[in-house]
Amino acid sequence: MSSEDAIATGLLATLGIFAIFVVLLAIAFCVFAIVGNWKLFKKCGQDGWKAIIPYYNTYVLTEIAGCHWYWFLLSCAPAIIVFVGLNNNLSLTSICGLLSIVGQVGIYYNLSKKFKKPTSWFVLSIFFGEILVPILGYSSKEQYYKEEVVSEHSFLDKIINKDETTNTQNTSTSQSVQPSAPVQPSEPSTPVQPEVPSTPVETPTPAAPVQDNIEMPQVNSDNQNN
Repeated sequence: MSSEDAIATGLLATLGIFAIFVVLLAIAFCVFAIVGNWKLFKKCGQDGWKAIIPYYNTYVLTEIAGCHWYWFLLSCAPAIIVFVGLNNNLSLTSICGLLSIVGQVGIYYNLSKKFKKPTSWFVLSIFFGEILVPILGYSSKEQYYKEEVVSEHSFLDKIINKDETTNTQNTSTSQSVQPSAPVQPSEPSTPVQPEVPSTPVETPTPAAPVQDNIEMPQVNSDNQNN
């Protein structure tokens, strides 16, 4: 065997070992993700078997995160264009790939709220979501807060509210800048006429008491003499 053949054989052996390692690593990661997501679904009150069905598990995860159904469609955008036969368009494929990332980010954002994770966890989930999400199922310290109030529009809700707040502030500012109507000069008031002193009211003089005419009985002179 020549030296060239020996080198080629060594390279093939190395590539074969590397390929076997990659396959084993992929299998280990799949088992890790399936078991972790199974535990996560059960922790969130869902059946564990839903975690092993492609695309349906994404839909269930969307419900667990409290997101609107259109986040599921965004996450599955690449599969949708393949299904409709538009995957030959490179530009459309790239756009759908970006939409899929946005959909995953929206789901992970609400999921971080449901598990009361810090912002740093959400940022890391954008790049390592396939690892961090199953860990939520493995860890006994992580609790799912179903009653935690989240927006079904995920992080878009902040953008929408921010725009509404900005428009409200601009409207109030424009209203405050508008010039006020000129003040009309007031008409001179009519001078107040002095009051004429009123004639004093005369107090009526009390009437003299009316004497009753009492007739005195007349004494007969004859009776007096007797």
